[in-house]
Amino acid sequence: DGTLFYQQGGLGSDDQIVRVDREGAAVAVDPAWRSSFQNLSLSPDGSLLAVAQVDASGSHIWVKELDTGPARLMTFDGTGNTRPVWMPDGSHVLYFDGEQRLWRARADGGAAAQQVATPVASWEAEWSQDGTWLVLRTGGTGTGTRDVVAVRPGRDSLSVTIAGGEADEDAPALAPNGRWVAYVSTETGREEIYVRPFPDADRTKIRVSVQGGTEPRWARDGRELFYRNARGEMVVHAVREDGVALRLETAEVLFDAAGYLSENYHRTYDVTADGRFMMVAPAEGSGGDLVIVVNWAAEIRARLDQ
Repeated sequence: DGTLFYQQGGLGSDDQIVRVDREGAAVAVDPAWRSSFQNLSLSPDGSLLAVAQVDASGSHIWVKELDTGPARLMTFDGTGNTRPVWMPDGSHVLYFDGEQRLWRARADGGAAAQQVATPVASWEAEWSQDGTWLVLRTGGTGTGTRDVVAVRPGRDSLSVTIAGGEADEDAPALAPNGRWVAYVSTETGREEIYVRPFPDADRTKIRVSVQGGTEPRWARDGRELFYRNARGEMVVHAVREDGVALRLETAEVLFDAAGYLSENYHRTYDVTADGRFMMVAPAEGSGGDLVIVVNWAAEIRARLDQ
């Protein structure tokens, strides 16, 4: 109708990484460490944090020694490096460049990054704890419907569909024991959390959320499943498993997480071994003001006529 909306500013340069307990109390990891953060991943032993940071030259992956240790740049090529995730042994970090290519780099920065050959282009990745399977999310950015697939690098060139079809599926999260995978699907018309067995995904499907859900993440011991609901609250389900079946206890809302960074199609937080949350606290006012311009189209036409 000729009305224009836009938001001033955007990415802040004064964001902080915080630990948030189950009651919602937040403490800065390192008060002196401020930047424009995109997404993060906590190492298996909890001592290192891989983070995508944005500056004037683009997005790059850094590894930070927790809490107040140094942060070192891990990516030196490209300007769109993002979505880091640790490999199970904690020695390497996976990440994506701006062309949907997956890379593996040593966390200590001691060697050049190597591209990971996959049979499909993807935007998210997670390696199984035994190093056998690589779970990927395909599609997006004009390349078709988002799906979740699994491949076995170095073993064969086949990909197994975990969740696909006309709906979008994203944010895959493998359970620590490798027997279940949580993900987001829009099959009901809104984003909801589901769980399937892995890798035999067609055996059953469990719907987890009922009022919207994004960004699933398992506890490190696999006994809990976390996600954000449509109101931005952090939700947890206790998990019961007998080796064949999975049962999720009644959802419990932990705290309001709407003020922390979130991202479409990818998780932007992680969970520590003691059940706290590593999250990005945006700088106050970093989003900028929302501006409304009425009769914008008419004004443009008038100027073009001059």
